[in-house]
Amino acid sequence: MNTYIDEINQEINSIRPDSYELLDSIVDWVRVIDNEGTIVFANKSMIKSLQMDPKGMNCFHEPLKGVPKSVYNGNLPFTGIVKEERRVKNRIYSIQSSPVLDHHGEMKGRIEVFRDITGENNVKINLINANRKLYHNISFAKLIQSQILPAKSVKSGLNIDYRYIPSDELSGDFFDIIRVNDDLTAIYICDVVGHGVGASMLTMFVQQSMRSIIVEKNLCQPNEVLKDLHKKFERLQLGDEKYLTMFYGLYQKSTRKFFYSNAGHIALPLLIKKHKCHNLQATGFPIAPMFADFDYKEQSIHFNSGEKILLYTDGITETRDFKGELFGDERLCEATRKAGNNLLDNIIREVNEYRWGEQEDDIALLLVEAL
Repeated sequence: MNTYIDEINQEINSIRPDSYELLDSIVDWVRVIDNEGTIVFANKSMIKSLQMDPKGMNCFHEPLKGVPKSVYNGNLPFTGIVKEERRVKNRIYSIQSSPVLDHHGEMKGRIEVFRDITGENNVKINLINANRKLYHNISFAKLIQSQILPAKSVKSGLNIDYRYIPSDELSGDFFDIIRVNDDLTAIYICDVVGHGVGASMLTMFVQQSMRSIIVEKNLCQPNEVLKDLHKKFERLQLGDEKYLTMFYGLYQKSTRKFFYSNAGHIALPLLIKKHKCHNLQATGFPIAPMFADFDYKEQSIHFNSGEKILLYTDGITETRDFKGELFGDERLCEATRKAGNNLLDNIIREVNEYRWGEQEDDIALLLVEAL
């Protein structure tokens, strides 16, 4: 036995003359075992923690006096590295068992290193629990967000339908329909920069603010609504990196006119009539702290029975194929022309078929038809 142990020592020392001194300086537990599982060396860190020197004990069998069993199964002719995580004396260790080879490549024993990862493991567990709690909170917020969407219904001479597909659990896209009175109906779609919890909270701020402006303050004209929303947003003092875009319209049933203004919303709505479509052209700065005291130009169109207005966010037109090309406005118009009565579903199908990879942006489609 002593001759065999001496051979192992020679193999270690042949790698580095001061190998044992080096192993003794390591904070991790380190031990050397022979092919039979007998411990031929344990470093000072292991001896101190175990309060004994395990040299001469066999670690292929059940542990004795708290000495951990080897992660290597001595019955296997395996000379590779073996890794395992294991609990030892109420601590979690990451264990790596590496072979000691002679000059002929034959295994003479193994070096096993025990690294205490209890702290890391606890952090991991706490992070998993925190993520689980966050997931439940996000799921709840998602439920709330979905519940504040408008009803798919008929309102004041308008037929309302929509599709809403967030890329994450929570979306930064939002739209709403607000009845002002029997003659007037407010319609808007917005896109808050970013995704996730922060963006979804801002959509709820927008929803509450818009209803306050239109219902409580009795403002409904496009320019005055967007200016008032801008003032409310400025008071949040969120910084220039936070902003939103919005297209806002007001439908007057008695005159069949649709008044609108644009606050930086690049996905210009489509007016669809007689199997043709064109964008409702309008420009304006986003709702952002860097743009102050800005008037939003108001425009109008006649919106007659059977005509449709499609409001959407850039998650539609900025979807890319495998070449990186955008879905774009022309494909969107083409999708509306061949959609028939299933306009929204046809657009979603066309976009999904065009997309290369996962959905990266929120998708919101709001269809308003004059009756």
